[in-house]
Amino acid sequence: MRRPSAPASRPSPAPEGSWLSRLWAAHAAFLVTGGVLLAVVVAFTSLAEEVYDSVTEGDGVPAVDHPALQAAISLRGPVLTGLAQFLAYAGDTPGAVAVGLVLLGLLTLARREATPAVVLLGGMAGAVLITVVGKSHVGRLRPPVDVALPPIVTSPSFPSGHTLNATVLMALTVYLVAITPRLSLGGTHRRAVTAAAVVAGCYAVLMGLSRVYLAAHWLTDVAAGWTVGLAWAAAVMLAHRVWLTVQDVRRSRGRTPAAPSAPDAG
Repeated sequence: MRRPSAPASRPSPAPEGSWLSRLWAAHAAFLVTGGVLLAVVVAFTSLAEEVYDSVTEGDGVPAVDHPALQAAISLRGPVLTGLAQFLAYAGDTPGAVAVGLVLLGLLTLARREATPAVVLLGGMAGAVLITVVGKSHVGRLRPPVDVALPPIVTSPSFPSGHTLNATVLMALTVYLVAITPRLSLGGTHRRAVTAAAVVAGCYAVLMGLSRVYLAAHWLTDVAAGWTVGLAWAAAVMLAHRVWLTVQDVRRSRGRTPAAPSAPDAG
């Protein structure tokens, strides 16, 4: 007579020590982010030194900076000056914090989780660190004060902190919109992503150009802000994808069912 097979065994409870491995896996992205940040800072420092050497040796960079500054000065008018000064205050520390908090609040409400806080706050912290390291290492002088428009700043010029911070904030905002399917425009998520990318791109570009217009920075300062800002934003996105991958792997392992026992022959 065939005996009924034994019921499939349930997965044994996880050992008490496994919470440590889960905690480690869930926070692996922080280690990745730290490593990427270090690599970006080292690469940025090397780039900043090379650009500064080019400026002081006069082997081509001034040929870009001085004509760009003169062209910007020739375009000055009440409307453009008002827009540039508005962007200057929006990109300064109080203004940037206000813009960042608004975006953080909107994205947190849309996602109903802490991902926007981790991505945006981590990204902006790295951007500030890169800016401080670059300015202190290069120590480049800003354009002459007699052609500058308010608000006048006297800190080192390279890189443009306004541009770098705006680029990082806007790039990470577009990324968060892209990974939040519930955000839609006109009924589709793709339109929301496209609109976010257009607005963010315009904001970052105008922020950089306004720094040259106000004679607060040389064009190469702004170009470095765009380039390094995009590189750092990409590093933060990569770290977040690594973190998500680690989470998915841990979840899939936890859901793996035990193999059913073979029926007894009878």
